[in-house]
Amino acid sequence: MTTRAQYSYGPHLGARPKAAPEFIGATNRANRRRARLAELDIEIAAIRGQRDELAAELGRTGDALADLGRAQRELPRTAPVAAALTEVANAAARLSAARERLNEAKADLNTAIAELDARARRLRRAGADHDMPVGPGEVDAVERAVVEFERAADDLVRNRRDAATLNDDLARRRTLIDRLSTENDEAAEILADNQAAHAANAEKLSVEERVTGAAYEQIRDEILEAEEQLGAARAELRAANEREAKEHDKLTGAQRDLDHGRRDLVGAVAELTAQAAVFAPYANDDLRPLLEVTETAPWPGTSQWPAAEQATAALVDRLASEDGPPEPLDAISAVLPNGVAAILDAFTAATRGGRAVTDGVLKSAVDRTWSAYREFENALKAGEDGYQADMTGDAPFVVDVATNEGRVPAAAFARKIAEDVENQGILLEERERTVLEDSLLTALAQQIHSRVLAAKDLVNQMDADTKSKPMSSGMAIGIGWVRSDKLTEQQATVSRLLDRDAANLGPDGLAELRGLLRAMIHEHRASNPRDTYREVLGSVLDYRSWHTFELRMLRPGGPPERLTRKKHSEMSGGEKSAAIHMPLFAAANALYSSSKATCPRMVALDEAFAGIDDKFKPELLGLTVRFDLDLFMTGHDLWVTYPTVPTIAHYDMQHDKAAHALSTLLALWDGEQLVDADAGYAGNEDLAAELLGFRPTRHVPADVGEVLAMNVDGDDDDEADEDAE
Repeated sequence: MTTRAQYSYGPHLGARPKAAPEFIGATNRANRRRARLAELDIEIAAIRGQRDELAAELGRTGDALADLGRAQRELPRTAPVAAALTEVANAAARLSAARERLNEAKADLNTAIAELDARARRLRRAGADHDMPVGPGEVDAVERAVVEFERAADDLVRNRRDAATLNDDLARRRTLIDRLSTENDEAAEILADNQAAHAANAEKLSVEERVTGAAYEQIRDEILEAEEQLGAARAELRAANEREAKEHDKLTGAQRDLDHGRRDLVGAVAELTAQAAVFAPYANDDLRPLLEVTETAPWPGTSQWPAAEQATAALVDRLASEDGPPEPLDAISAVLPNGVAAILDAFTAATRGGRAVTDGVLKSAVDRTWSAYREFENALKAGEDGYQADMTGDAPFVVDVATNEGRVPAAAFARKIAEDVENQGILLEERERTVLEDSLLTALAQQIHSRVLAAKDLVNQMDADTKSKPMSSGMAIGIGWVRSDKLTEQQATVSRLLDRDAANLGPDGLAELRGLLRAMIHEHRASNPRDTYREVLGSVLDYRSWHTFELRMLRPGGPPERLTRKKHSEMSGGEKSAAIHMPLFAAANALYSSSKATCPRMVALDEAFAGIDDKFKPELLGLTVRFDLDLFMTGHDLWVTYPTVPTIAHYDMQHDKAAHALSTLLALWDGEQLVDADAGYAGNEDLAAELLGFRPTRHVPADVGEVLAMNVDGDDDDEADEDAE
């Protein structure tokens, strides 16, 4: 026995502490028995009183049930009411469909009006650009003039085409005339020769008639010899003229080919220089080791390359001065800058025998390059060292990294990082890494536990808010944050362990937790080797994915039920709308619960409550009032004039597309009626001044104190901030 009422007897252990010490004996037991009997008598009397009250309540309940039965028997039949409700639901569906069609038609009308306005603006702009009228009649006149101009242009083109055809025919006829004239001249020459021959023959005949004998024979022989010599000379003259024409044509063609060859050679040398400029980035010293190019000569700069005309002249002189034609590659290499031929030969040898380079191969290589650059850029951004990647060029791409020491190439940056990693690996041994990782995981577990508790407290607050605001039917919506059923076994175990404080887990619990987290981290890194350690921890320790929100339905007198899709479809229209919007309102209320009491609790809704029947909107807006939320809503046909809303201001906007103007009309709902500018006020400003007690303005008077004023210049504020810092 101990002084703290603990006892042990063999294997039995126990404790029975008392409020005050007591004596042991028959007298003490009798006193205790009498005290206990008195207490039981008091409890029995209280229970009898409760029994009597329950009996009376039971009688009243029986009477109420009897009254309820009589009332049920006296009620009319529900079949007509159900049929009427069905008709109302069908009518509501038809009304909703009609409204949707009306909205679609209005949207089409607005689109058509906008398109008409856009075309009108384009017409006015085109008219202003071309100094042309834009009126309907004037535009028609311009269109007719354009049509006539097009017709005249077509006639002009056709006439010019006919004129070109006639000019070609005239040129052909003139060519024919020239040819015929030449043939005529040649025929005239032949005729003159024939006439001369005829005259000679006539003279010969006359001489022959007068001369006879030996003298005649001698003269005749001389004439025949002279005629033969004259024919041979004429034949030689014609052959010489033909050879001269052919040689002249050959000389002209050779000169033309030489000019064309010089121009082509200049173009080829210029293209060679341009291709060399394109190849220059590939000859970078950092790229040569990738292709195993051992040539170390630098690629010449742009100023070291000769001009195309200069290189062409040197190449022509070299080709003309040689006894025999040299090899083309040798001749071209001689006019290139020093070292270029050796570099090109080295790259040619390194790339010989590779795969064929097609457009598909180039596109695939560019895509892989961009993907690798994005991964590299994201990895740098994920770090905390402030490194930034910058890629320039267009094949080859040049990647630099901006560091504290300036811009460095990616290869140099990779070597520096590898050296740093190696140094850190030497400094951080495996045992130290394990201790550091255990400490880090313990701190993270404690932080996750705190955040899970905070999230559960926030959800519990939301649950209490929604349960305290039941619908008109008496049904309430509850919100829970439960463990997801899609977790793996490791995630479920970690989630259960983190439900407890890390300080209360004990050595065994902490060891199990660290082992599970370490295994999850290793599995994630094995499947995602490119992720940084921060990304790995962010994915593995994302406790939000371990839980899911669950909505519960609380009916009067019934247990809470999980709100499933089936149960949601069985609810009425108003209950469906409330079940969807109430968690959102509760979340906004929980978010604003940490703000000051004077802060606005603003919630902005675009196309507020679109698709919800008008008869359900009062209750939804009443929920926002009960949550004390300040709504800012926009809608195509949104008028909040319900008794559940105490005060709301409406601004009805009218867009005049023709005048490019927007006008507004202020109307206030005070819970009972609409008050607008037509109720004796000059306009929106007077109505706002009457409602607010002051005239609203965008400008702040200079003498107003304790007002956050804006300096339009901006310089003074920046200097003041710098001074404050």
